[in-house]
Amino acid sequence: MITTGTVLVLIGPQGSGKGTQAALLADRDGFCVVGMSDLLRTEVVNPTLKERITSEIQRGELIDTDLSVHLIEQYLKRLSPDSKIIFDGFPRLVEQARELDALVVVTKAVHIDVPYDVSLKRIAGRLMCPRGHVYNKYFVPPRRPGVCTVDDLPLHGREDDTETVVKTRIALYQQVTTHVLAYYRAQGKLVTINGNQSVFAVAHEIREKVLAYV
Repeated sequence: MITTGTVLVLIGPQGSGKGTQAALLADRDGFCVVGMSDLLRTEVVNPTLKERITSEIQRGELIDTDLSVHLIEQYLKRLSPDSKIIFDGFPRLVEQARELDALVVVTKAVHIDVPYDVSLKRIAGRLMCPRGHVYNKYFVPPRRPGVCTVDDLPLHGREDDTETVVKTRIALYQQVTTHVLAYYRAQGKLVTINGNQSVFAVAHEIREKVLAYV
């Protein structure tokens, strides 16, 4: 085992808000966030490999387990043994969950559950300003369609946020993650959070149901 501190696994579909909640826990409670996108930036130096993995992540595909575990292991070795850690979107396969158990003791698996249609609209409806402001045409629309309320610049969606691509990502998530949830449920570590509410309501529920007991 590499670490003995509190270890949380965040599980949820695209648009569930895992990344947002991980960032809040990092800011408020000092957790180190481990996500594949972050590890790609910090651990992979081969540009060809980095480009391939980036493309796979953007398409919502599963990253090779051996490579994922290797990147995680390299990162964990640099942390203090008592570090508090959040895994954002990993593991996505039972095989990966077993490999992770060989590295750390997972304290709780936090399942942020959102309905299919909400997940789809949160991602496919995302609009971005060149200066970083983010909107959603379904939930947080700009005052004028297609134009940033702050900068008066045209908004655009990401190429990989089309409804077709998002549906593919969600379908893959539903296909494989059911088994991961069952894996942690069998260990008595699974906690389900209602993700179909405000960011701060989700954060409060995580604090009450998870952090109060770790």
